[in-house]
This record gives sequence, C-alpha cells and structure tokens, in this order.
Amino acid sequence: MKIVILTGSPHHPGTSEQLADAFEKAVRENGHQVYRFDAGRRASEFSLLQLEDERRGWKSPSARMTWWKTRSCPS
Repeated sequence: MKIVILTGSPHHPGTSEQLADAFEKAVRENGHQVYRFDAGRRASEFSLLQLEDERRGWKSPSARMTWWKTRSCPS
C-alpha cells in the first residue's frame, strides 16, 4: 500500500512530528511505501506563492500580479 504522511507543524521536534515518525516507522516495518511531506519545514524554504509561481511557469511576482488583476470577481 502507498501511504502519504503530511505534517504541517513548524515545531522541530514537536509532538506532531514525533507522532508522524512513529506512524511512519510502523508503516514501513509492515512493508508499505511511504511518502512524507513536512509542510511546516518546507514553509521556511519556500512560500506557497513561490510554489504556485513555479507550477504556472511564472518567472517573477509581477507575472502573478498581472494574472490576479485579470481575474473577474464573482457577482
């Protein structure tokens, strides 16, 4: 079975991280595949806006602003 573990706390080592560590260890011992993403740690490396810019292929924040200004507001 493939399992994704997503943590969001920036506290290292916090209780959420310790719980995820124990869960990951048990899952791997039972032969499952695990992908873990520690969003709390990644937030310090990347901002969500930078990730979205990269996904869309934008090279600068001005490209994001141009896109945002062209969006229409729902009525």
